[in-house]
Amino acid sequence: MRALRALLLVLVAVATVVVPGATAHAAPGSCATPSGVYTDGTPWAQDLLAPQRIWPLTTGRGQRVAVLGTGVDAGNAQLAGRVSAGGSFGGLGSARQDCDGRGTIAAGIVAAKPLGSTTFVGLAPGATIIPMRYTQTPGEPDPDRLAAAIDAAVHADATVVCVAVPSPTNSTRLAAAVRSALAHDVVVVSPALVARNGETAGPAYPTALPGVLGVAVTDRTGAPVSGGDRLDVAAPGADIVATSAGTDGHAGHRWPVTDPAAAAGYAAGGAALLRAYRSDLSAKQTVQRLEATAERATLPRDQRLGYGLIDPYAAVTAEPPGRATTHAAGPRTVAAAAPTPAEVDPRRAYVVVVGLGAVLAAIVATLLVAAVRRARANGWRPTR
Repeated sequence: MRALRALLLVLVAVATVVVPGATAHAAPGSCATPSGVYTDGTPWAQDLLAPQRIWPLTTGRGQRVAVLGTGVDAGNAQLAGRVSAGGSFGGLGSARQDCDGRGTIAAGIVAAKPLGSTTFVGLAPGATIIPMRYTQTPGEPDPDRLAAAIDAAVHADATVVCVAVPSPTNSTRLAAAVRSALAHDVVVVSPALVARNGETAGPAYPTALPGVLGVAVTDRTGAPVSGGDRLDVAAPGADIVATSAGTDGHAGHRWPVTDPAAAAGYAAGGAALLRAYRSDLSAKQTVQRLEATAERATLPRDQRLGYGLIDPYAAVTAEPPGRATTHAAGPRTVAAAAPTPAEVDPRRAYVVVVGLGAVLAAIVATLLVAAVRRARANGWRPTR
């Protein structure tokens, strides 16, 4: 009977492990709606840029990337722990919320951390995001509010400014804010506008301003889907997978997405990787190196593609011929960055625990049945 009581205690313990307490979730605090959790093969843009080749060298750790646009939904599971307080301008609410969704798109492409439930991951998952909320839909982005967001990003010690939502107009204050950011050694990344309904896209700001890394938007064939002035490089921004706002604290994605915010995110992620690995490079040299290692850097600047598609791996590892940036002479040891481990989705972990608990319960039940049969055959007398 002592053995029987012990087996019953084991069953109680198993039941305690298998049935965890219920978790309450708050109601969604965002207007955007995810398509779901992306579980298909590696997204084409991610496959093209191959960030896993770079992560042994750098994950962007230590870099602070300010994302300027519609805010960032800090509740997305792939951004948990990656989003700082940030700032909001124009009475639009918390910068850590994103009704529109474009800021969350850019932030996830920069820094979404690996998660076991999805194949999507950010380019620089070690970086920190500083959300700056200055605009939302409907309404045209205001250049003076954008200028205030840039100034705030500089004061928050951003190393890279990613303009997820550029303005179609310039202002004296915006031009001054960009000059100040560059003077403070901050990389400023801003995308071209995407043409709609076959119309020619107009200029974008601060994309067209001197010193800014202007990013063209391309599809999976490498064809541009944007136009504009002073485009320096190109990055994926059409039919891509991205993190979504409105996930209620879980992982969630939107696809297919075509938006300049995606291209800005990839270029800003590349800048974060490079700045983390080559701390000796200034902001200006970082931009020059991204241009010099782009796919068509040896050709004249193209009006719609700049110097071509970015190559973050080449930017981090190679010395581009003819347009190389200067750095200390002598051999350089390639040091591995601290790895960013994949995190397991809590729901998946729950399923694993339940499954293991069920197996253990079945084994215990089998042993219990055998013990009862043995006791019955023995006339319920204790065995010696």
